[in-house]
Amino acid sequence: MAVVSLSKNVFVEVEHYEFMNEYLKGQIEAMVNREYVHLDNGIYFNENGHVNMANTYCFDRHKVISHLGNGYLSYE
Repeated sequence: MAVVSLSKNVFVEVEHYEFMNEYLKGQIEAMVNREYVHLDNGIYFNENGHVNMANTYCFDRHKVISHLGNGYLSYE
């Protein structure tokens, strides 16, 4: 019996996922603890989880848009 092993170098762009995870983690932390949360990249959330500014964050082939007020994220 022969075993064939194929390996592919698969490069997955994960920067936008890491950004969204950090963003949502900070937002949830602000809502749960009812306190301001400041992220390293200049984003902060008030005690209701609302973001301080709307912005579009561009990655290689993706865009992440944060909406002012509620802080929802849109992903393109």
